Amino acid sequence: MVSDKNLRIIAASALLPAIPLCIISSIVTHRRVPAVGLVPLSVSAAWSAVLAYNLHRSSRKPTKGRHHHHHGGPHHDADNDPETASIPSSAGPDESPKHPAIHPLIGFLFDIILAVSFFIVLFFTWITIGDCEHEFMYGNHCRYQFGARASMVATYTTIPLLLAFFIHAYFPLRTIAQRTLRCLDWDRVPPACPHCGESVRPPGNPLAVPIAKKWMSGPGRNKSDPAGYASLLAGDGADDAQRYRDSVEQERVPTPAMNPASVGATTTK
Repeated sequence: MVSDKNLRIIAASALLPAIPLCIISSIVTHRRVPAVGLVPLSVSAAWSAVLAYNLHRSSRKPTKGRHHHHHGGPHHDADNDPETASIPSSAGPDESPKHPAIHPLIGFLFDIILAVSFFIVLFFTWITIGDCEHEFMYGNHCRYQFGARASMVATYTTIPLLLAFFIHAYFPLRTIAQRTLRCLDWDRVPPACPHCGESVRPPGNPLAVPIAKKWMSGPGRNKSDPAGYASLLAGDGADDAQRYRDSVEQERVPTPAMNPASVGATTTK
């Protein structure tokens, strides 16, 4: 999957081929719409370049906290976490920031504004393409001197505009989907553990869909360990050796109900 940094680089690079295409398309069609698209493209290139640079700098300069988690606890790559990618770091004055100092709401609104701007430019550009094809097919007297050429150039002009539009629309849609899934998960998971009182809700979204290993599917699935792990949901007819025990002491004390000798003695009495 393409990372956020690569997507920002692609969005910033869309300005280079769009400059000659938008200018030529406006000259041929005698309309300002394709050339107006250079304004949101320039803003998009600057915005994407800043975010890509910040993501690159945060990934190249790990902080002490990340080094500590790598050796003393589970490693978590926060650069790919969309929830923390725009949160300022709590590093000291001598350390570089771990994440871009841009509020997530600002990035969310900025991407929405750019996506809407690109859609407006694309909409009027498609109208221009339709007008060029109409004048070329019916041969009416109009201001377009090259109907087919204008249609072809305007079509190629929409490629970088579409690319930037999809990239800037992807980030807000992904954020909305993640927030919706998190709200649905919070409705199912209680806010705190009833036993210890600690929060059981996840602090962020998973980076990937967890897949259970084969040896976790049940007892007897692993060839190296035929017995497997004890099932937490063992029925009444399950073997006593396969039952789950909370501690070693419980394993030493046999359960009276499951001991055949005790059951036989009780029946005899």
